[in-house]
Amino acid sequence: MQGTLEIVTPLFLGGTDPCGAPELRAASVRGALRYWLRALLGGVMGDRDLDALRAAEAAVFGSTEGASPVVVRVQYGSLPQQPFSQIAEWDSRTRRYRKPGIAYLFFAAWGTKSKPEREAINAGSSFELLLGKRAGVAESNDQAFQRAHAALWLLTHLGGLGARSRRGAGSLQVTKATGEPNGLPPLCVRATSPAELQQDLKEGLTRLRKLVGTSSPIGISNPSAFNVLHPDVCKVWVINEGFNSWSDALEAIGGAMQRFRTRRNPDYQNVKNAVQGGPLTQSVQRAAFGLPIVFFYSSLYNQYQQQGDDSKTARRKSTGTLVGQSP
Repeated sequence: MQGTLEIVTPLFLGGTDPCGAPELRAASVRGALRYWLRALLGGVMGDRDLDALRAAEAAVFGSTEGASPVVVRVQYGSLPQQPFSQIAEWDSRTRRYRKPGIAYLFFAAWGTKSKPEREAINAGSSFELLLGKRAGVAESNDQAFQRAHAALWLLTHLGGLGARSRRGAGSLQVTKATGEPNGLPPLCVRATSPAELQQDLKEGLTRLRKLVGTSSPIGISNPSAFNVLHPDVCKVWVINEGFNSWSDALEAIGGAMQRFRTRRNPDYQNVKNAVQGGPLTQSVQRAAFGLPIVFFYSSLYNQYQQQGDDSKTARRKSTGTLVGQSP
């Protein structure tokens, strides 16, 4: 299978130097494909028999004990790059970002005194991806190739590549594909509306689950031991709104997330009470964005300093309490 992949949003992909110039390598794509295959397999086989999962994953992408039957290659020409400050549109006059939502989502790419800002491969760039069978693999052995194709569908429909891919960076889409296996959802996105996209995702996920289906009973922990595609522990939402560009979409999403995390009740007062020795009265809503979460209360910080605590101790108290008491 050969496909043309478009980079939909800026791609922060480190090479030998994680903070250096971005490098697009087959190993990075293979790693992302392995992640999505594991999520698919875990949603059908469960997350408890890890040996069986490792064996099923190794049968497609290999392991230290055997080579993968699937070959992954990338080909490309010029891939223009852009620094974070240009992506988020830093205004040196006002010393603010004109796109604060994007700056919030991609904050790990900021430059500091100790490290330079990161650069990303520009949105709109394209590269060629080849998925093939390794020499010597029997032509009749199609299962590994089909599962690799399934992982690519998941990567380009639900995921992304590189740093900050969980916050919208590195999104990919297949614009052209040849040699796709029969019976699997097409790699190219056909939807022209949120409703059509929702239906395509639903049908595609159903077909992929059948591809790796098993009649044996499964067990899914809640929360799961690792990220799995199973309705008990994973939800997929499609925003019912269209945007003119990727930057408009991420600016809106980043702005909404930033507002949600800024001094928002009930989390603000709930956690402040806990830091002062009281109980958490309810779940911390911001935990949905991941852990650990840093809360900083200037009033408590000043109080600790007046009590004789140094600044580092005061900061550690605030952060440590939150991590320990998160539900």
